[in-house]
Amino acid sequence: MNTQAKAKFSTKQLVVMAMIAAMGIVLEKYMGNIGPKNFRLPSSYIAMAMSGMLYGPVPSMLVATIIDILANLGSDFNPVFTVIACVQGLIYGLTMHKQSSKVPELLQAIVSQGIVTVLIYWTANTLALYFMYGVPITPIKFLRTLVTYPLQVYTLYLLLRYRKPFEQLAL
Repeated sequence: MNTQAKAKFSTKQLVVMAMIAAMGIVLEKYMGNIGPKNFRLPSSYIAMAMSGMLYGPVPSMLVATIIDILANLGSDFNPVFTVIACVQGLIYGLTMHKQSSKVPELLQAIVSQGIVTVLIYWTANTLALYFMYGVPITPIKFLRTLVTYPLQVYTLYLLLRYRKPFEQLAL
């Protein structure tokens, strides 16, 4: 009987995931508050997508959960939004982890961010805010998402396009 469990992640991978999570916390806490209150720019998606691209769904879910919990300490923390962030990390991990020579990076970025936009931003976040806090469903949320979608797709495209240097540093 083998009593030693094999480590799932190397020390280097854990350190890189912690650095990605720290980057996501800084982006969420400070860069996400630019602009009017109803027009916040989401920014922690970059860290979630990077962890999904490098390590896959489960580590990306872990990083997304850590980002959400630590970025919202002392403020409006709600476990429902942590679950939503975890699902967002899962989506990025499933759609961005494996590189296929048949799927262009731009198409991969469009599909990945499209799924997140529809399932997370338009559906889950909107319904959670409506049912928990009574925040009305307004067109401004959809407009904000439509405005930021091309920027997010372009950012994901750049991550995917320059995947090799990130993988060399992280793996």
